[in-house]
Amino acid sequence: MTQLMRFVRMTQLLAAVFLVILLQTVRSAGGQKWFTSTRLVKDPNDSSGGIPVYSDSENNYFVGTVVNKTRLFDLSVSLYNNPSGDDNGNTQDSDDGSAEQDKIEKVFQFMADAIYDATEGGHTLGQVRIFRNKKRWDLADIRWDAIGHPCAYPNGIHDFGVGIFMYDIFRNDENGEIITEYITTDDESADLIGAGYTLAHEFGHYAYGLGDEYSLKRGDVDVEPSIMNCQMCARDDATHDLSDASWLQFSIKHQGNPPGPYQDTLQTDQHRTHGESCWETLSRTNTFIEQLSNHQRGKPLRVVWPELTEVAPTGTNTPSLMHLPEKARSHLEIIWMADMTISVIVIDSSGSMSGNKISNAKTAAKLLIDLAEVGSFIGIIQFSDSATVVVPISEITDQASKEEIKTAIDKKISAGGNTYMGSAAKTALDTLLDYSTGVQEGNKVVFLLSDGKSGDDAFAPIPAYQVAKIPIFTFSYGTGADTNTLGTMASLTRGKLYISPTTLVAITRTFQDANAIAAGTSNVASGSSTVRSGGTQIVEVTVDSTLDTISLTVTYHGHSSDLLVELFDPVNFLSNPLSPNVVTESGGETLVFFYVTDPTPGNWLIKSTSSLSLDVPFEFILSGTQSGAGYVLTGGVSDRIFDIKYPEPFILRSSLFKELPIINAVVEALITAPDGSYITIQMTDDGTPPDNLAGDGEYTGALNYDQSGVYNVLVRARGLAGVAMQDAETLQPSAGPNGEFIPFGPPSFVSDDFERFVRFQIETIGVVSDDHGNTIDNATDLSAQNDILISGRIESGGDVDVFKIVSVPEGLAELVIRVSNRAFGMIPVLKIFNEMRVIVEEGTLDVSQSMAGLLSLIIPVPGNKTYFAEVSHQDDISGTGYYQISAGGVLTQFDLPLPPSTPSPSTPSPSTTLPTVKPTQSKKIKKTKKSKARKSEKKSSHKSEKLNSSKPDKHSSSKTKQQPSGKSSK
Repeated sequence: MTQLMRFVRMTQLLAAVFLVILLQTVRSAGGQKWFTSTRLVKDPNDSSGGIPVYSDSENNYFVGTVVNKTRLFDLSVSLYNNPSGDDNGNTQDSDDGSAEQDKIEKVFQFMADAIYDATEGGHTLGQVRIFRNKKRWDLADIRWDAIGHPCAYPNGIHDFGVGIFMYDIFRNDENGEIITEYITTDDESADLIGAGYTLAHEFGHYAYGLGDEYSLKRGDVDVEPSIMNCQMCARDDATHDLSDASWLQFSIKHQGNPPGPYQDTLQTDQHRTHGESCWETLSRTNTFIEQLSNHQRGKPLRVVWPELTEVAPTGTNTPSLMHLPEKARSHLEIIWMADMTISVIVIDSSGSMSGNKISNAKTAAKLLIDLAEVGSFIGIIQFSDSATVVVPISEITDQASKEEIKTAIDKKISAGGNTYMGSAAKTALDTLLDYSTGVQEGNKVVFLLSDGKSGDDAFAPIPAYQVAKIPIFTFSYGTGADTNTLGTMASLTRGKLYISPTTLVAITRTFQDANAIAAGTSNVASGSSTVRSGGTQIVEVTVDSTLDTISLTVTYHGHSSDLLVELFDPVNFLSNPLSPNVVTESGGETLVFFYVTDPTPGNWLIKSTSSLSLDVPFEFILSGTQSGAGYVLTGGVSDRIFDIKYPEPFILRSSLFKELPIINAVVEALITAPDGSYITIQMTDDGTPPDNLAGDGEYTGALNYDQSGVYNVLVRARGLAGVAMQDAETLQPSAGPNGEFIPFGPPSFVSDDFERFVRFQIETIGVVSDDHGNTIDNATDLSAQNDILISGRIESGGDVDVFKIVSVPEGLAELVIRVSNRAFGMIPVLKIFNEMRVIVEEGTLDVSQSMAGLLSLIIPVPGNKTYFAEVSHQDDISGTGYYQISAGGVLTQFDLPLPPSTPSPSTPSPSTTLPTVKPTQSKKIKKTKKSKARKSEKKSSHKSEKLNSSKPDKHSSSKTKQQPSGKSSK
């Protein structure tokens, strides 16, 4: 039994203890990144009592207080190549044939060193899973290509579709100059330590949301020393060894001019972004100002790591130089991932599944077999009163091996008995772990379908799934399924919940969506159309050059003889059609499946001809595989949640990228509401709220929802060659080896037309006809401490929302009440009443708009009087809309009125949404490359300052042309 298996088995014994902790952190799961996680560990010799924690180093288990703790970051990496080696990430320089892998492994050792140093021992790396040949480029935290400019998405670690971009060779993309070579065939010239430190610098952006501290624009003053300035200054140019660990530290508070070592200079990108040094940012929670400025935007708030408060330098103390590689690397486990997916499909076969339910579920499971690539592994389990292995995990070697598994599904699965999900989940995990013994690490997933409530503890195996990094994709099948339990199982394991009716069309759609995420395939095109009575319908889809294979499924109600479905490639338009590989009937529905290798890029046609005198609606899904980096579209909602409580905003976000973010694409969301109605939203990347930043490849839209229930969202992106572009300009760039600014190169056009889609489900909760009371007698309490934003809606013409101002700080001279984040046509009127119901102040945007675009009213606060605020719409007949309200002391950057000389803006159009704070992107000036003398100057001046000052003790704490009927649309 492997160490991992022993660990998992032991963890199962502690499930009851750990599940409480896991349930508290379920919402930290970030989209599709199930290998990305964090965990707290401590010295196993510390046996003090308290909160349960665990350590998986040395397979030691204990319960103790979280003291002297270190947070481990488990990350995934996608390499552009396949370096030779022994696939053992825990040995270096022991095998001459493993030199290429050893280089990569050493880079992550140096990265762990730098993160540990920078965070005063608070953070380091845990498990690092490395995929090769750009596999799982979509979910990787670090995307490593051959040549380019290292950079990162800020604050992206728990976000879907974003990451760090790293390269073998650091190139100035503007002029082609080679800046440095991190990975080379010549061992002497390879700068592995520089690569590791550069990744740690980018990790500062990605995990902590920090800004750069080298000079990005005229007038900037570098922080010296700082890892967010010149991480490469920590190593010797000639020997590539560590020479000065002070350059691996985060900056501290400004303490006067001229700034001392490590001190914020007040003139850096970090200071412009956060108004403070790195350590000041890391050691606090998000402020109300950050919430006010970010809440309505697509970007989530900065991730807060509370343990860093305990290790942050305080007062005038400087960071500790604690370069301890043996501790920094003590939990580092580098895992070379095999190019294979190992899946276990778990099907509920209880009595309630009888009839069409079990037939359609079996057909959907067989579709997963058809979609499986040669070299993948699949097992089948059925469960009722107990779990039974129908097909042991078997390798897909050819079509015959697929047919063998499909035959077993047909013959061995039948309905009867009760529903024991916990037993089924445990059997699936045991099957995966047992099979994995002695097998190279692969991408393991579980698909679990159920239509009922579990008769045992479904959560019992969940902690072991978390440790093994195996996601469960759950399918809530039909109206009787336990959606809450299935959703929690998926969330806790970083899988995904799908809520599906029991029709063949619906369950095959959800199985395909889940397979695309689990196996890393590309969802290319999806839509529906109708073949008119006795007629023909043609749908056009785009296949791009990155796809190695394509799979097409067409599903419809009716018999296989009702429709003739044909597929035509771009060369044989409407001649020489491709025949389907599989045609299956189940429960009065038909599934048609095509599989094509080496597809010709271009426009393909799906032709459907009816033999009936009735209209025949159908759905289609086109997916594909790619050997390198393909076009990737991810999707979800802001704040990383998948249920929304009314009246909170429903903000859709999608990231589109290939090697880099893609701009100038057309992205739209097709949404099916709980009542079956359809809504289309055009998503934008123009920086207008709720979009966070123009041209960052993240497209955003807002839904004005009015129903409780599940919204099914299909986001489609289309890009045209010569129009859509890859652009890194909005990412956080890495400085050169001497701390110099290196500009990004110009955007590059994509080489061909493409389309992609992503599908997900969002549940809205608690929609009511009136969200807040309409009089002071039933007013909603509003804290006056600048600590909360309350969402509200004017649901109908004449509606008003009334708030009682509470918790007014003692001694507050002036109170401001502000309306912000307006959307969906909201033109607010704000009135302030005293307890005698007398209006003391009122205003509209015409006369009371602040410089930040808010409706802010400022009143004096005499004595202990009670005040009320009333929000209404300027159009009191038919006006509706969304807003947020807050109260407290005056915030100068938000609440000060427009200067008298500035004309107030006219009443905005109901369709406009004014930003609270419009982010500006400063133009980065070009700078000449600093000489090594400058670097030496940096080092020597810093060292002399260190020598001349006594260091105090450490702190004490289908394509976008207008489509005719039948194109990829609902």
